Amino acid sequence: MRRLIVGIGIGVFLVACTAEAPLPTAIASMASAQETPPATMSTPRRSEPSAIISNRQFSEPPATTSTQRLSEPHACPTPLNLNADRDYAATIEDLVADSDAIVIGVLKPRSVVDSMSSDDEFHHLAQDFLVEEVLVGSVKVSETIPVLRSIRAEDVCPIVEFDARPLQVGDRYLFFLRLEKDIYVSSGGPQGQYSLDDGVLDAMTDRMPVVEEFDGKTVDAARQMIRASERP
Repeated sequence: MRRLIVGIGIGVFLVACTAEAPLPTAIASMASAQETPPATMSTPRRSEPSAIISNRQFSEPPATTSTQRLSEPHACPTPLNLNADRDYAATIEDLVADSDAIVIGVLKPRSVVDSMSSDDEFHHLAQDFLVEEVLVGSVKVSETIPVLRSIRAEDVCPIVEFDARPLQVGDRYLFFLRLEKDIYVSSGGPQGQYSLDDGVLDAMTDRMPVVEEFDGKTVDAARQMIRASERP
């Protein structure tokens, strides 16, 4: 009889435990939620790769290429040819008399904008010229003087007169120069510019007077011609 009562009691207890089953289930759900990582933990892993790629893209200097192209002498395929309204020397004596300095040297890369046209279409540059020899004037050997060069601002095209060849950085020249304020200007434009190749003068144009007198002459011959043309 006692065994029957005990069995009945155990059965009632098991039924009661079954009825209260939601409490352990809730506890198990809470434990499962604690084991699941929060959503914010995955965010850094997703954002890091895109941030690295973005940094690499922004660190590249795309402007460098275009800047180098603008500064290169061959940026302009064809020089801009103008026929300037000026008085050109009719004789060697006139060209020499119109020059404050006659020098031989090398055109250097450095230049600054000295002035601009009123419409900002043309820039006039003060280009460094390293003097190697002085034929006439008070300029000193090894002195760097500013020589005027003109370019078109839009595409850096050099401006020339009478289809003259444009000056090239690094080349040697004999220049007839006139000092205007603080910058030297070529006397007669291309009349006063001669490139030097193995000590021989090469005129920058063949369409002007006087230039044929110097074209093809050696530096020694040109020096003698200049001295003979100096007026007292």
